[in-house]
Amino acid sequence: MRVAATLTGIPFKSSPGHPSLGKNMSRSMIPERILNAPLQPTHIPQLVTLQDLAERWQLPLSWLRENCRSRCTDPLPVYRCGRYVRVDLNDSALAQWLNRRRVAGGMK
Repeated sequence: MRVAATLTGIPFKSSPGHPSLGKNMSRSMIPERILNAPLQPTHIPQLVTLQDLAERWQLPLSWLRENCRSRCTDPLPVYRCGRYVRVDLNDSALAQWLNRRRVAGGMK
C-alpha cells in the first residue's frame, strides 16, 4: 500500500483497488460536491492584449485603456501582470461588462 493525500490534505493509506479511497474511508464519507467536482479546469483563459481587443471590437486603444483603469466607475475586467494588461476573451465577466453597455433602440 502507498500513502496518498486526501482532498483535505490529511494523509491516509490507500487500498490497491481504490487509490482515491483509504482503507478506513468509504464513498459516503466524502461530500457529494467533492466527488462530482470536475477534474480539469472548466475555464481555460484566452488572454489577449488591449491592442488585440481594440482590433476585434473596433474601438480606440485609448478608450479601452481608460476603461480598464481602477478609477473608472465600472472598469473592464483585466489581468495585470506588472505593466502588462491582458483580457480574457472567455471570461463571463467580460461578456457581462459588455452587456451593461448595450443600449436598447440603437443610436440616437
